[in-house]
Amino acid sequence: MNSRTIISGFMFMILLALFLSCNDFEFKQHLTDPVVDTVAPVLNLLGKEIDTTYLQISSTTLSTNGASGYTWHPGNSTSNYPDPGAQVLDEINGQMRCTDLPLEVTGVVNNKFPGRYVLYYNVKDLAGNKAATVSRTVHVLENSAAFLNGDYSVTCNCTVTTNNANTPTVTTSSYTAAVVTSAKVNNQFKVTSLKTGPEYIVPSITLVGNSLDVFYYTRNYNSKVTTTALSPDKSSFSVEIQDYFSDGSFAYTCNNVYTKIKTEQN
Repeated sequence: MNSRTIISGFMFMILLALFLSCNDFEFKQHLTDPVVDTVAPVLNLLGKEIDTTYLQISSTTLSTNGASGYTWHPGNSTSNYPDPGAQVLDEINGQMRCTDLPLEVTGVVNNKFPGRYVLYYNVKDLAGNKAATVSRTVHVLENSAAFLNGDYSVTCNCTVTTNNANTPTVTTSSYTAAVVTSAKVNNQFKVTSLKTGPEYIVPSITLVGNSLDVFYYTRNYNSKVTTTALSPDKSSFSVEIQDYFSDGSFAYTCNNVYTKIKTEQN
């Protein structure tokens, strides 16, 4: 018997021992009672336990060509409450781990009407163990800037200054736009059209007392808001913006005055 035969025989004995030990382990497992899962899943609420959302009017298409593209339907909502949901933990191999068990949510948040709404969350694992219910309270409120919602006629006076001209050029134009309050942030609203130089942009505006904090993006110019104002009767507001090329070759100063179009609702 050579050394190669001895090694082969040795390896065979090792494999046989492993095979028998595995069979013995499986046999013992069959003799023992199955492990019963009695640990219930755990729910961790994501987001706020007490949250606030705001009414939002319905709209058609967002337009930046001078036409509002909005249909005025007070009290209707274009966006459902953005529910953050809940995290589901269940026992896996003796440790609580995140799982993709289906979350059960009961209750609704009706953005069409102000009020207090409650959402309830629950989940069951594959063994039927049920988690302790968690809940979220959502208050639907009217945005404090809602009095601005509606359609507006806009008059825009633009002064164009160039390096090659001794006197600036003044142009006047008119267009329509709409104001739509945010369903997420109080005192915030969008204006569907704001003329700045040759462009129409869609700014996001925050009402701060009788002033307006305007945020927007324009792709062709350096830009800044110079003045804003809300009329005493709150039926109109104005936004003046200055746009200019970085080389100083020319600059636009455009004052947009928004006057609410009277309807049966207002």
